[in-house]
Order: sequence, then C-alpha cells, then structure tokens
Amino acid sequence: RKKAEELIRFQALLVDSTSQAIIATALTPEGQFITRVWNKGAETLYGWRSEEVIGKPTRDFLQPEFPGPGTGEEYRRQFLEKGYWTGEIIQTRKNGSKVVVLTSHTALRDENGKITGAVGIHQDISELKGLQERLAVQERLAYLGRMAGTIAHEVRNPLATVDASAFYLEMTLRDAEGKTKEHLRRMRGGVTRATNIIEKLLEMSRMREPVLRPLDIAGFMANAVSENNIPGNIQVILEKPAEKIDVLADSEQLRMAVNNLVRNAVEAMGQGGTLTVNISKVGSWSEVSVGDTGPGIPAQNMARLFEPLFTIKSGGVGFGLALARTVVEKHGGKIEVKSDPGKGATFVIRLSLHKEGMAEVG
Repeated sequence: RKKAEELIRFQALLVDSTSQAIIATALTPEGQFITRVWNKGAETLYGWRSEEVIGKPTRDFLQPEFPGPGTGEEYRRQFLEKGYWTGEIIQTRKNGSKVVVLTSHTALRDENGKITGAVGIHQDISELKGLQERLAVQERLAYLGRMAGTIAHEVRNPLATVDASAFYLEMTLRDAEGKTKEHLRRMRGGVTRATNIIEKLLEMSRMREPVLRPLDIAGFMANAVSENNIPGNIQVILEKPAEKIDVLADSEQLRMAVNNLVRNAVEAMGQGGTLTVNISKVGSWSEVSVGDTGPGIPAQNMARLFEPLFTIKSGGVGFGLALARTVVEKHGGKIEVKSDPGKGATFVIRLSLHKEGMAEVG
C-alpha cells in the first residue's frame, strides 16, 4: 500500500510539473464533464487556480467554441464513440480573453470499459495561428504583386483608351440626357478604380525593407494627424505622456500606415465625431491607438479586415489596412483592432521602443 501511495504522489507531481496544461474530468450521469485535475500548466494557460475550478463543469467556465465545420455536440459524440478526440478549440480565460488551443482528449474507463471521464492536454497555439494567418496574407500580397507587375502594362493602355474615349463622349454629348451622362460617369469611375487597384498592388509589391531610425512617436503622430486635413465637424484628441517616447521606425513607411488608419477613422464619422489618438508605453513597446466614434465594425467582418481587396466601404479598394499591417509587421510590430458596434473602432499599433545604445537598422 505504501508503494501504491508513493506511486500516486509521484504521478501527481509529474502531472503538476509539466509545462503543458493537463485537465482531467469525471463524466456525470447527466453527461457533464466535471473538473477533477487542473495542473499548474492549466493555471498558467487559463488563469484559474485549481481550487477555483475543481468540481465545476469545464464547459461552464471555459466556454468552448469550435472553429471547425462541426458543432460541439458532434465532437462530443465522436469522443464518446471513439474514446478520443483531437482538434482546435477557442477557450475563454479567466480575464475574458480568448485563446486558441490544440487539445487531445483520451477517455478514462472503468473495469468494464465504460467511459467515466477524460484527460486532456491543452496547448496554446494562438501565436502559431496568428503567424499562419499573417503568412497567408503575405503570400497573397506577394502573388497579387507579381500578378500586378505582369498585367500592369497590358491593362493600363486599354484602360487609358477607355478613359479617353469616355471623356471624348462626355465632351461631345454635353447636351445628352442625364441617363447617358450617368453611364459615362460610371464608366470613368470604373476605370479610375481599376487603375487605383493596379497602382496599390504595385506599391505593395515594391515595398522595400524599412530603414529603422529613432523616431519621436508623439511628435510624429501629431504631424501625421495635422497633415490629413481633418474636417471641422470632427474633434481631435491627442493623448500622450509627459515623457518623450522614441521608437525604431521608418518614418516614410509608418506615415503610410498611420495615414490609412486616420483616413479610415475620418471616413467612418461622416456626420462628425471624435478622433482620439493615444500614445503610451507598455513594457518594451510603444502603443499608438487611433480611435473613432463611428458606427463600429460588424463582428462578421473583423477577421477579414486586414485581407487585401477586402473592403466594406462603398468605392473602397481594400488595400489600406492590408498595407498598414504589412508596414507594421515589417517593423517587427503588431496591429490589432477593437470595435464595439455602434460605438466606434480603435486600431492599435505596437512598435519596439528605442533605447540608448540600440543599433539602427537599414
């Protein structure tokens, strides 16, 4: 018996010592999985201490979401039929944030082979998923850039011909009825849009590596906002700390990214509102946020906002945010968006702080 107790203690220590999140549950007659083991790795990953969750159904506090084609109940049936299940789940942490985890669940059985619970290993793959998504976007941008370079010459000349012919018809048919004029206007507008798409594709495909130099980010943002000729019905609030904050950045490229964010914010507030630019220091990063009080961004569009050619604006091209993300990530930074429908949107850029003695890059 003493050896058995020592073995149990050793196994418990082994489970608690691993850095991976290990969660064991017991299956109740009502079909709920009740938490029985919650190791240190699970505490680190999700934020709850073991005493806060032991005895509680995991579904109640982890609130799992399944990004795959199936539903939670379908995956549950698969597990009960096969005795194991592996896949991606979006779980909720104690602080309310979401985390993408790769989980592998194996059934626990009694002596008769009946499933009595499960043991699961949870691995945080949020960063990996983010890298995969960004890589996919970069690959798409590279492909679009190559395509633009190939077709630009072939398409520009026919577009110029169409535009010139439409302009000639406008001049010739000055006395034509409104419907004819409207069709000519739409024709020239379509040519302009197609030309803009080609130019943006070429611009992104030719983007050089940034030349990083120390940059006073507060002064830079103040200048960037003033250069955008903000309409009088929009109030501008610039929030910055008393201390000077220097980042490592290519001012020319960063200006392109910031201008896109400012323009988007202004366009979202056609009836007026407040543009808030905030600069702060968080650890080894500088955070720059650009927020508006417009209608916000529909939840179903959030995941695609930074995709090239995706736009929710009438007449938009769909390159502004893709360009902004490309610039920020070439700087080794991060960009994200927060939005509360009906209350506006805020884009946040994180850039590395410049410290004395750091080498310039480029």
